[in-house]
Amino acid sequence: MELISAFGAYTLAIPGAVLVIAGLSHLSSLRHLRTILKSQGLVPPALVRPLAIGLGIAETLIGSSAVVLAIVAPLSIMSTPLRVLLAALAVTFLLYLRALRQKTDTVGCGCGPIEAPGSIALEWIPAVSILGLSCAGLLVPHSQWTPDESSVVMVGQALALGGSLLLFPSVRSRALD
Repeated sequence: MELISAFGAYTLAIPGAVLVIAGLSHLSSLRHLRTILKSQGLVPPALVRPLAIGLGIAETLIGSSAVVLAIVAPLSIMSTPLRVLLAALAVTFLLYLRALRQKTDTVGCGCGPIEAPGSIALEWIPAVSILGLSCAGLLVPHSQWTPDESSVVMVGQALALGGSLLLFPSVRSRALD
């Protein structure tokens, strides 16, 4: 795998992995996510349940699409709309976090599989990572891609890094407490 191809693949696989892990976490604990959304007070009560379900499904589908595309065609013209969607989703998350922090600093963001009060400064890491990598991927020129055995290794690395990006704020904040 040449360097530019690998970079292009990682800029899809890592954000995809972050979203898959977050989405599956949200879907597996919808009640917990609904409780967090209610306590944040930014979403009208009537929309909490549909938002929780929709968020988990959207994160899982968009993330899965990014991981699959990272393997089969990360530098194709097809990757551009997905990268734009990933960046837009990250900006939406960042705006939501900003609104949440303007309202309160005592309620967690509900971003990852482990809720950690006190990780306010660090909870921005997953969304900033998705935004940065998606934008960086938009700068990589389109080219042909031939998946090989290194593609599987790359996805494994992306899943590990994506998981750590979601867990880092939780682990770090617990160490600070």
